[in-house]
Amino acid sequence: VWKLAARELGEETGVWATAAMLLFPGSIFLTAVYTESLFLLLSVTAIDAARRRAFGLAGVAAALATLTRPNGLLLGLPLAIEWLTALRRRERVGWTWPLIGLPLLALGLHSALLYQVYGDPLYFQSIQRDWGRRFSMPWNALLEFRYDPDYYAATLAALAAIYYAWRYRFALSLQAHAATSLLLP
Repeated sequence: VWKLAARELGEETGVWATAAMLLFPGSIFLTAVYTESLFLLLSVTAIDAARRRAFGLAGVAAALATLTRPNGLLLGLPLAIEWLTALRRRERVGWTWPLIGLPLLALGLHSALLYQVYGDPLYFQSIQRDWGRRFSMPWNALLEFRYDPDYYAATLAALAAIYYAWRYRFALSLQAHAATSLLLP
């Protein structure tokens, strides 16, 4: 995280961004035996590799992130944006550019396994109903007023982060990743 933030925004900002991430209360899950820390490592690796035009590494890291959790598929958007940016600038992308599609393949293989085991290729989504979760537009959850106050604080912080990325003209791929990974869940 520090390397990516330092490369994009400078070393001091990279330190502050990393410290903010580690001080956030939800960062406790980065120390638990969950996939959050692995997903974070693979996501940052994928985006950093795409920003450096190492599309082979980016695709493999994004595919592995997708295997840790299905929303890793969202990494395909910033990778595609970086690839299109490189293409538009006539940069050499080499033969590895098709590898940015690996997250879709990973999700397909995962869905095939879920179908074989549970008879439902989208079991990771349908099981959410057992937890009382359902898909809704991001603003619906804010307007229902039935969650803990920390939910609203985190959501407003996410919206502020998206606005900050847009306002200070972060790379389009980083803006797209921030918006999709913060708003969709």
